[in-house]
Amino acid sequence: MDNQQLIELAINTRQQLTFDYKQEGFRIVEPYCLYKNKSNNIMLDCFQVSGFSSSEVKEGWRQFAISSISEVEVNQYFTFDINKQFNPNSERYKNNLCKVKQ
Repeated sequence: MDNQQLIELAINTRQQLTFDYKQEGFRIVEPYCLYKNKSNNIMLDCFQVSGFSSSEVKEGWRQFAISSISEVEVNQYFTFDINKQFNPNSERYKNNLCKVKQ
């Protein structure tokens, strides 16, 4: 499977992902949606639970360009419940490719 397929699998099964972003360090996230942004880049919207952060804030909502994601692994033993802050009707998801089911 390629990275996008692995991310879609994790979204559909609500499993955490581990990946390297821009070769800066590994992150562990709860993936919520893959979508195309206004520049037509495929983006991952997720909640980061741990790992590297350039802002040094380990937890929080993040958007990552999947073109900069590598070494994707689905953490099959770590599932997650829907975060109450997740808004499935966000304008950002207008061009969604895959979104977590509630």
